[in-house]
Amino acid sequence: MNRAEHREITESFYKYQVRYFEILGLWQLRLDATKQQQMLHLLRYLLFLGIVSVMLLFFAIHVLANIDQLTVIMQVFFMFATEMSCMVKLLSIRLKRREHAQLLDEMHSSVYRPRTAEETLAFKAAAQMAFNMRNYYGAMSILAAALLLVMQWFVDSSALPLALLNFLRAQLVMLSMRLENLGAALTPLDDHRIAKELRECCVYYARIERLRDMVDGFIKIPCSVQLFCTILVLVSNFYEMSAHAGETAFIMKIVTYQFAMLLQIFIVCYAANEVTYQSSLLGHALYNSEWTTWNKDNRKMCLLMMLRFDDPLWVRTINHTQSFSLPTFSSIVNCSYSYFALLKRVNS
Repeated sequence: MNRAEHREITESFYKYQVRYFEILGLWQLRLDATKQQQMLHLLRYLLFLGIVSVMLLFFAIHVLANIDQLTVIMQVFFMFATEMSCMVKLLSIRLKRREHAQLLDEMHSSVYRPRTAEETLAFKAAAQMAFNMRNYYGAMSILAAALLLVMQWFVDSSALPLALLNFLRAQLVMLSMRLENLGAALTPLDDHRIAKELRECCVYYARIERLRDMVDGFIKIPCSVQLFCTILVLVSNFYEMSAHAGETAFIMKIVTYQFAMLLQIFIVCYAANEVTYQSSLLGHALYNSEWTTWNKDNRKMCLLMMLRFDDPLWVRTINHTQSFSLPTFSSIVNCSYSYFALLKRVNS
């Protein structure tokens, strides 16, 4: 893959999200931006931040004014939790806009460029997956926004974690292909070639770890807050559905919003789980190479790499003992229903 094609496909991972961020005034301006552009950029950010802040304030006042009426609190609490998640994302992206720009520059490094036709297909498939998942969630967000909340579409569907995690997964798939296709060592020249490629794979994996650390730093706080807010939203929605069991239109509205909230958490957990899963396959890919024909030094390097691959890459939450994964998603759903059952029992 040439440099121009690599740049074009890499941009497809994030270009629409970056445009959303620019509209919201969250993204870093170019160095040659005029003072007028800087002012308009800041005003857009303050406008959207002000809208979210006012909505948060209104919801908080409404909750505090009806603190002794659980039914009234549940009616607005899911919107309050959603807006709180939006606020954290707005602040997080704005405060780390320079680091985000540096991360995109890192993604365009030649280190992450596919080398073979097989790697190119895997890289393009990852970009297409990111595009399809983003569009699917965007459609669900529009449907939920039409029923409930416009800010849900503007903020949540434009977040970068999905694209970054898919890009990271694509790099692990490409590394797995390189390890599996190292080939046999039939001559001393083959051993020399394999030793060189093994060292290159070690450097490549170190760069992938560095990329994971950068991605982890960006999504850890906002997505962890989103997990917490999702639990609050699910509990309040479960309570609302139980309180209006006979109202079909109301139930359809809440179920649609409930599904959108679950989907945004599932997508992040699924993409992060795929990163962990693909990194766990690296040791198997290396073992499937024709390592039995290599010389002693290459087999030693192979063993060291397999020992390193035994510890897969995780995308951690604020709680370092827990990661974004499918088991985490399941625990969120179970925890939400448990809290709802407890709340229902206490209120009855």
